[in-house]
Amino acid sequence: MIVEIGRPVQDAASGGDWTCEYRISGLAEEHRMRVFGVDGVQAIQGALTAIGGALRGAHDPPRFTLTLNGDENLLFP
Repeated sequence: MIVEIGRPVQDAASGGDWTCEYRISGLAEEHRMRVFGVDGVQAIQGALTAIGGALRGAHDPPRFTLTLNGDENLLFP
């Protein structure tokens, strides 16, 4: 599985909010989303939180265990 996080960019269409895209590939289906924030840091934080939720939901009910270097804590909020 690969988790990719884009750099935050200001989104002119939303009135100046920032957006951060992410993609998770290697699961049954590719998961891609844009997360918004009032600044770049909030957009990244939102993306990390969304990734954590998507990964936890990816194995519910458990078909396999997701680990990072053998640890089940994937380090996503």
